[in-house]
Amino acid sequence: LIHGEYHPGHGLLTNDDILKLIDWESVQIGDPAFDVGYAYHIIKLMYNDKNSNSGEEVAERFVSEYSKNFKGDVHSRLEFYKLVGLLGVAVVVSSWISNPLEAYRGFGAKSFARALAFPFIRSQFFVKRWLNSDFLVSYLQYSQDYIKTALRR
Repeated sequence: LIHGEYHPGHGLLTNDDILKLIDWESVQIGDPAFDVGYAYHIIKLMYNDKNSNSGEEVAERFVSEYSKNFKGDVHSRLEFYKLVGLLGVAVVVSSWISNPLEAYRGFGAKSFARALAFPFIRSQFFVKRWLNSDFLVSYLQYSQDYIKTALRR
């Protein structure tokens, strides 16, 4: 069982430090390495503006901690799923940029209203980082650069 959109925005930490995952609309039967690869880039891009290396450090730590707690090996398939996850998000982001009005009409109002119910989106960091066209364009550039580097390997 995989989440399908596993990332920090879909996790809530309870008062007793238990992580609860929410938003299971993309749940599937599949390879757990998909969730790890998908989350890797989202985590990496949530870096601190004052320390651009912090995102990669946190993303690598996430992979390491996940691997310690998973009864199996995701490393052998992880590079593939990093690409698949990145492409999936890039397709959505590019549709927002190419036709933002249609994207808003199609799912924006409901999605944005639902997202406002979660505490992480109320932070200025999240709003500045994710909800602006400059970031969306830079996400696509990041995607392109990552894919080019991966294909050279």
